[in-house]
Amino acid sequence: MIGIGFGPQVCGDLATGATREWLLTDGVGGYAMGTVAGLRTRRYHALLAVSGDTPASRHVGLVSLDPVVTLPSGAQVRLATHEWASGAVEPKGHHLIERFDLADGLPAGGTGSATSLSSGRSPWSTAGRRSRWCTG
Repeated sequence: MIGIGFGPQVCGDLATGATREWLLTDGVGGYAMGTVAGLRTRRYHALLAVSGDTPASRHVGLVSLDPVVTLPSGAQVRLATHEWASGAVEPKGHHLIERFDLADGLPAGGTGSATSLSSGRSPWSTAGRRSRWCTG
């Protein structure tokens, strides 16, 4: 399978990264879906959406994770990205994303900074099962 990757020029630019979407399905109607910038731009973006008996009975179980890294100095770095109704973007975790890769159909992202942060959030799914887990 062909891998797809984006660097900080796409992931760190909210206008660009928010238009690049990824989708991971479980084969029974559930999914995880988002953007490479980490911003939820659609009401159905979620890390866990499970199917019911009909498509109309699909439910969102987990919208997002808002990771916070605490550095040895005690400083906290918020890695999430949210855009509020006012248009304000806070926190601005997209500025820290160095890579987003789609390998074998599975999304993975990594962050970094001068303080050597390193983390990846990857939703995973088991084909044919209504389950999802996230690694980081």
